[in-house]
Amino acid sequence: MGYPEHLHAALEQLQEHLLQSWELSLHELRQENESLRQEIAQQYEENLQLQALRAELTALESERTAQLESRKHEAEKLRELEQQTGKMSQLESELQELRAAHQEAQEKEAEILRQLDVVKQQLEAEAAQSSRLTLEIVDLKLAHEKEILRLRGLADGPLKLNLPDLVDEDKQADPHQELQRLAYQDLNTGLPNLNLARRYLSVELSKTEKVTVALAILRLEGWSEIQVLLPDQEMQQQLLGQFSQRVRVCLRAEDVLASGAEGEFWAIFPLASGGPLGLKSATELAQRSLTKVLESLKSPFNLNDHKLLLNLWGGLAVGQGQVEVEALVRQARLAHQSAVSKGSNRLALFQPELERPAKRRETIEPLLRQALNREQFSLRFLPVVELSSGQIKGVEALVRWEHPTEGILEPAQFLDTACASGVIVALGEWVMSCVCEMSRDFRSLYWFINLSHPELMQADLARRLTRSMEAAQLNRPDYIVVECQEKDLAKPDARVAANLKEFRHWKIGLAVDDFAFAELPLKGLDKRGIGFLKISPKITQDLDQPAVRNLVKGGLIAAEAAGARVVLKGIENQGQLDLALELGCPWGQGHRLSGPLSWPELEERLKSRQTCL
Repeated sequence: MGYPEHLHAALEQLQEHLLQSWELSLHELRQENESLRQEIAQQYEENLQLQALRAELTALESERTAQLESRKHEAEKLRELEQQTGKMSQLESELQELRAAHQEAQEKEAEILRQLDVVKQQLEAEAAQSSRLTLEIVDLKLAHEKEILRLRGLADGPLKLNLPDLVDEDKQADPHQELQRLAYQDLNTGLPNLNLARRYLSVELSKTEKVTVALAILRLEGWSEIQVLLPDQEMQQQLLGQFSQRVRVCLRAEDVLASGAEGEFWAIFPLASGGPLGLKSATELAQRSLTKVLESLKSPFNLNDHKLLLNLWGGLAVGQGQVEVEALVRQARLAHQSAVSKGSNRLALFQPELERPAKRRETIEPLLRQALNREQFSLRFLPVVELSSGQIKGVEALVRWEHPTEGILEPAQFLDTACASGVIVALGEWVMSCVCEMSRDFRSLYWFINLSHPELMQADLARRLTRSMEAAQLNRPDYIVVECQEKDLAKPDARVAANLKEFRHWKIGLAVDDFAFAELPLKGLDKRGIGFLKISPKITQDLDQPAVRNLVKGGLIAAEAAGARVVLKGIENQGQLDLALELGCPWGQGHRLSGPLSWPELEERLKSRQTCL
């Protein structure tokens, strides 16, 4: 069926119109699409430009930051330079002051030297004018036998000065001669003092090798205690006079006896013989005389109503031909120290090996003084163990020195030098501070700190320890225990006794270290404030002997009665541990239980509650 003509024309017209309209819309869409494409391209270009700008901005910011850091660094350098400039100015000022002081000191020194020259000339003139002030004064020899007997104290009457009188009794005393007498005479004994003895040694040793000289340094044992026992100065002088008379009788007429402070005497034995035979003869002569001196001391000294027995130590050294005086004195002192280490009433002859520890001390002392500032010291901790359970009840702080070339050194290798040099005081204070700080987290343990004799002699020892405890905020001072040697507690001098009293006042614990039942009585431990008896390892080594076990049993009973705990040191094997348990000893130390631990090792054991059995 076909459409009418007019409809067919209308449809074609409509179709044509729609086609035109579609073409127009398509053209507009193409234009819009092109416009949109151009806009997107423009935005893309702008985005690229923006990214480039951002990158440039980041680079600029980095450059600015670097510039700021550089300026800051330059500012710091400038400040340091200004400070250094200020210090340089200060140093220049101090240098000028030092130069002025040095100039003034040089002028004073020159003036003193001029004055000394004047005094020397006066003394030389007076010596030349005096018929009695001859070389015999220095040599301590008299021309005739009568004066020797009188001046050596061998004649009847009071003890005389052991050298020619510097003042003629028939003439009026000269003040200069009286001063010279006082300079060379010990006022307590009337003997020559050590200054004159040195002069005599110098003259004898400056002679040819045909002369041999033996020097013995004698020291009365416990002289400080004797002074306390005899507070009267006159009685002390009387005792020294009687002692010097006994010694004098044991010497030859040509031998010299001189006295110094603190109960020290020098005996000088000249022998007109050289070579090896001379050395041997002088040594034998001096040893025979000194043995007589020891024999004479077996009889007590009578002082009014007092009877005293004296002990002494003697060190002997022999010199020959051009030997330095101080070298001979040093050798005699080393021998004396060797005699002291061997017990009472001992004599020791100098041997070259005695100088090795001294040379060792001279080597390590400078490094030891620097070690504390360089933080070369560290601590190890030796547990104190309850033997029945194996639990750690306390720890003993042990010092180690991390030597720059010799590695880890134990106290036995440097402690004597630390005590002799005084470093022990600063080192001990460092140990106190470390122990108090470490004990804060384990306040139920006893912390043991060893104290040497030089530390116990410090007047402010107790206060320094309490300051360390206050800094660590410790409220149980009795858990800090100071360990002292038996000899320091048995007969403490005034300064040690004052520190022990301070420990009791502050309720600080006190332990007897290396107790050997030798000097300290077991009675009255509580009155002395002693809370711990740490029995010496030497006793532990002999526990298999019945007598030693009985001795330890008595110590356990006495300690229990006084409220003190006993710690058996040196438990090294199972046999010693079994004997300690059998005796009922409560606590112990030793490698069978535990060796020294580092701080991390100790912390781990304490936190894990690990036992030592």
